[in-house]
Amino acid sequence: MNKRPQHRHPKPRPGREPQTPPTASAAPDITPLPPRPQQATGGGLPKGAPKRPPARPPVTLNKRPPSFSASNPNNPNYRPPARPTSPHKPATSKPASPAKAPAPALHAPTHWSQAADWYDQLVGEAGSEYHQQVVLPGAIRLLAPQKGDTILDVACGQGVLCRLLASRGVVATGVDASDELIRLAKKREKGSPATPRPSDQATEGEERDEGAGMNDESTEDEADDAASLATSNSQLATPPAIRYHLGDARDLSFLPAAEFNAAACILGIQNIHPIGPVFRSVARVLKPMGKFVIVMMHPCFRGPKETSWGWDPVENIQYRRVDRYLIPRKAPIVTNPGISKDYTWTFHKPIGDYVKAARGAGLLVDSIEEWPSHKTSTSGPRAGAENTARKEIPMFLALRVVNIGKPEEIEATEEEATNE
Repeated sequence: MNKRPQHRHPKPRPGREPQTPPTASAAPDITPLPPRPQQATGGGLPKGAPKRPPARPPVTLNKRPPSFSASNPNNPNYRPPARPTSPHKPATSKPASPAKAPAPALHAPTHWSQAADWYDQLVGEAGSEYHQQVVLPGAIRLLAPQKGDTILDVACGQGVLCRLLASRGVVATGVDASDELIRLAKKREKGSPATPRPSDQATEGEERDEGAGMNDESTEDEADDAASLATSNSQLATPPAIRYHLGDARDLSFLPAAEFNAAACILGIQNIHPIGPVFRSVARVLKPMGKFVIVMMHPCFRGPKETSWGWDPVENIQYRRVDRYLIPRKAPIVTNPGISKDYTWTFHKPIGDYVKAARGAGLLVDSIEEWPSHKTSTSGPRAGAENTARKEIPMFLALRVVNIGKPEEIEATEEEATNE
């Protein structure tokens, strides 16, 4: 076996200094690297040492340089602020937006204050011709009021229906947005029942205006109701006082809940927009199974400026022309024709919108009636055709809805129920 030779230190020769044993740090072919600097220093690395990237400055968690603040997007560690998970913990970089925008304000109410005196003279104490012959008898039949009932008249005007109800022993309450009409209603409220006015006879010229388009042979029930207006004085010696309120039909919060046996809106619903709040407000003040009767100009055949009478000389027939129906719209109407240019708005909606608005308020439609005009042409070559057209084409539409549930129980259906 060969043995590895052992290295021995050479003996010093004469005339030379003794040598020191070599060490790793003194090896002539290896230059040890200096320790890695923890901070940037002014001195460079030893010659021949491999180059290293400069050290990154130390990260201080509690304090950042101004140029690298948490809100500076140039900061390599920048993170956008997290969206708050709760409205009670808003983001620090910007204010949190509100959870829900406030509901839009209702449109300004439409009313007839500018023509209140003219309208009061037109309607009078017991109603116009159409009120007495068609509208009021039909509304009374649908309401079926009993002595002592509490009934609300929405958009009551100058109080023609309230006075009729009071004459039958009903505790009537009227609400209208016109302060002038409320003033006139209170002025006419003298504690005495309404006295009907005699009807006027139609002339051939009247047949061709908007009123002439109304046909109607009153039914026996309606005729009896019309006649009963004249004898209502004998029912009560002292009718109950009528309460009138200046208010918006879309917000009846000033009235107690479940207060009324029935409610009515006579020839006023088409001057109100939107109608959803009207139905919900009325539903709130009605007692369970209370009735709400709405009478309006027929939306199909009496649209303002979009329907008119026409005459076919070949067939010798009078017809009703309908240019528009399904799309809701509003149109200005002159409140005092021929005397002033004052106007208010009328809002057209198809029949389905009224049914859906009632449903959205928890009201069930239990009756729909269409009433023609009561007028009759007695002379002229077109008298027969005009009378036929009146009988066939209704002038008024009446809805009766019944309060079957609380409005909040089906409030979610309102969005799909009302297109306003």
